[in-house]
Amino acid sequence: MTNREVALQIAALRERLAELRDRIQFDPVANTNLQTDLQTHVVEELQTALEVLEIAQGKIIQTDPRSKEATLQLSQTLAQASLPGGEVFLREIHHRVKNNLQLVSSLLDLQVMQTDDPIVRELLQNNQSRISLIALLHESLSESPNLMEVNFSEYVHSLAITVFRVYITDLESIELRFEILPQVLVHPDKVIPAGLILNELISNALKYGFRETSTGEMVISLAVASAREIALAVTNRGDRISPGFDPNPTDSLGLQLVNSLVRQIGGRLEVEANDRTTFTVIFDPLSGAG
Repeated sequence: MTNREVALQIAALRERLAELRDRIQFDPVANTNLQTDLQTHVVEELQTALEVLEIAQGKIIQTDPRSKEATLQLSQTLAQASLPGGEVFLREIHHRVKNNLQLVSSLLDLQVMQTDDPIVRELLQNNQSRISLIALLHESLSESPNLMEVNFSEYVHSLAITVFRVYITDLESIELRFEILPQVLVHPDKVIPAGLILNELISNALKYGFRETSTGEMVISLAVASAREIALAVTNRGDRISPGFDPNPTDSLGLQLVNSLVRQIGGRLEVEANDRTTFTVIFDPLSGAG
């Protein structure tokens, strides 16, 4: 990734944050029944993040005036002695973005509690869990000793608990269990797509896997699949799906998203349907996303 490409990605992130800030600040629907002081604080924090990202974008461009010909990776740039503060600066960006996203998640949580419409509630919960998983990535990167690798084991554990808590209100008797190999490292480019896959599989299992029974167990597992691949799986011990179920030609928007993200990380999706239902994603953790 060239410096120019990094700068363009930061510009895109700034644009998304600016849009989010403006929607929170000016959208009358989003402002309904919200605490004014919390809303103001969220807007201020988002503005701070935008300013930090703008400075970062400018610094990256300045370090490479001929960015079209640049071939150095971001990790190589940060490792050079000529930029001793680069890594600290980038960690600060991750930390601030994480804080901003957590505030937005809290804002959505307030809206979830204030609505009685089940459709609106589900939409808010879906967005809340997706924002939380991105916040978790930035938290992991801000604390990671290596900015080019994320401890995926810790990320999966934290994300699963976060998503479970979003949907667990009416499913108190469902047990969440983990079978996770420790210290599985994943390239940052693959963490968000893999996290979104996990988010969709957990939320779909909670919404559709326990319709006929209010009790059951969900198992999140992370293991080695081969010399260069890992396997991330969600097992539902509640309701069963039909034997021979094919997740590829599907009308489910959630599974369509899962299939798209699996292709993005160069992986494959496998489904096991017998006395339990297991969705397994197998992929190379250390190569960048396609």
